[in-house]
Amino acid sequence: MIHGLVACGVIGPLLFIAVLTIEGWLRPGYRADRHFVSSLAAGPRGWIQRINFWQCGALVVAFAAGISLDPSPAPHPGAMPWLLGVFGLGLIVAGSFATDAVVDDADTSYALHAVTPVTTGGTIHNIASLAVFATLSGAACVMAVRFARDGHPIWAAYSALTTVTVVTFFLRGGVLIAKEALGEISNTPFGRYQRLALIPGWAWLALVALHWLRAG
Repeated sequence: MIHGLVACGVIGPLLFIAVLTIEGWLRPGYRADRHFVSSLAAGPRGWIQRINFWQCGALVVAFAAGISLDPSPAPHPGAMPWLLGVFGLGLIVAGSFATDAVVDDADTSYALHAVTPVTTGGTIHNIASLAVFATLSGAACVMAVRFARDGHPIWAAYSALTTVTVVTFFLRGGVLIAKEALGEISNTPFGRYQRLALIPGWAWLALVALHWLRAG
């Protein structure tokens, strides 16, 4: 049972990356460099990305439960289950509330204008998304320390690098969209920066889950 729960941590993040990548290719007018991943939840095919949020969130929560129940995990999970629990729940909430439109260079249902009034649902989505990236970077930081203490320098360095990568690119993308919303700059690649935070972070989570599975 525990191995099955831990395996969920491998499947969920990798499936999430695969679906958002394929959906981005298939959507006419969708630009990965200019649209958030969440924008894929808009339009007639939006249900696919919404389900993608939910499946990843649920599977990561299952993974968190698995490592918390494991009597002899390697390394010790510390705060990892709690952080990943919030991460998973954040994804479920983000998938349940649509993001607001954010850019003005595409006449599509994905994004319309930077000054679109913020909706309640959009605000909830943004808060949930912030919690997702914050807890993921926190989990990577926790595991960097745990791996270092347990004598796994490569995993420790990889986890530390993931922490820096997620935080740096997430903040960079946030600064760009904020400046564009204020009209200070235009045509910024904030979607690209979000992916530079998201894909390495989700991939790290899947690899850590795989490591846990093999060590169990």
